[in-house]
Amino acid sequence: MKKDKLAAEKIGLIGLFFLIGFILLQYPSSMSIIWRSRLKIAALMQAWTDETTSSESSVNSQTENCSPSYPGVCIAPAPPDLDCKDVPYRRFQVLSPDPHRFDGDKDGIGCEKP
Repeated sequence: MKKDKLAAEKIGLIGLFFLIGFILLQYPSSMSIIWRSRLKIAALMQAWTDETTSSESSVNSQTENCSPSYPGVCIAPAPPDLDCKDVPYRRFQVLSPDPHRFDGDKDGIGCEKP
C-alpha cells in the first residue's frame, strides 16, 4: 500500500512537470516565474526522493517482522496470538491464512468492529 501511494505521488509530480512545460509553450513571457518555480520543485523532488529512500529502507526493515497475511499494515506473525484490541489498526485487508483470526466473518477485512 505504501509503495502504491509513493508511486501515485511520483506520477503526480511528473504530471506537474508536464503542466509546467505546457504553460511555457503557451506563455513564453512567464519563463522567469516558471524557472523559479522549477527550481523550487526540483528542491522538493530531491527532498521527496531522499525521504522516499529513507522510508523505503525503514519499511523494508519493518516488514521483515510483518505477517504477509495482513498487507498494508505491519502485524507480527503468530505466536503470540493477538486480538483486535492488541493492534492499532481497524478495517485492514486480510489474506488467508489468518493466523490471528482478525477476520471472523471471512470477508477479507480485519477488525471491522470498533
